[in-house]
Amino acid sequence: MEDFWTLVWEQDVHTILTLLPWQEKGEVPSEACWPLEGDSLCTKMLTIQCGTEKLVSGWRCTQLKMKHEKKPKERQVQRFLYTLWSSKKQPEIQSLVELLTAVRRCMPHRKRAGPLLLHCSGGVSQMGMLISLDCLLHQMKAERTVDIYGVTLQLARSCCLMTPTLVGGRVMGQAERDIHAELPG
Repeated sequence: MEDFWTLVWEQDVHTILTLLPWQEKGEVPSEACWPLEGDSLCTKMLTIQCGTEKLVSGWRCTQLKMKHEKKPKERQVQRFLYTLWSSKKQPEIQSLVELLTAVRRCMPHRKRAGPLLLHCSGGVSQMGMLISLDCLLHQMKAERTVDIYGVTLQLARSCCLMTPTLVGGRVMGQAERDIHAELPG
């Protein structure tokens, strides 16, 4: 927990996206490193206070305040918790698109944009699919085209373990169809 929050502070992270199935095998996931609404969590150098939480279709958005004991300024961090993705069931593409849109919408409002921190319990394949979908959405906006093969190849060159599996490839194919359906004309 200490290392996680130190990373958030040192890398100037303002947005965290957590992929965490709410209930898998009858167990509720551990959220020990996250303060509950209205509570605080303390590490050696940092205090993390949980502000408001808001539920949106399939995810929860939480406002956090971080304070370093040796720095005068507080930092605002926004955490998105997506709980509709389990190891047994792929998420609805539309809910992922809405989540990524909400995450990206909050990021440009920051004066200093640190990196987006992805935090995942399901391993790198879920992250790979999410990164691929985000790349496809950016590609659609910038180029008005979608190239799953190109995005997958680029991801494989960067981090081969994040390359979508066959099931992930099917989901990406569905995403491509959905994205193309939304393109005007």
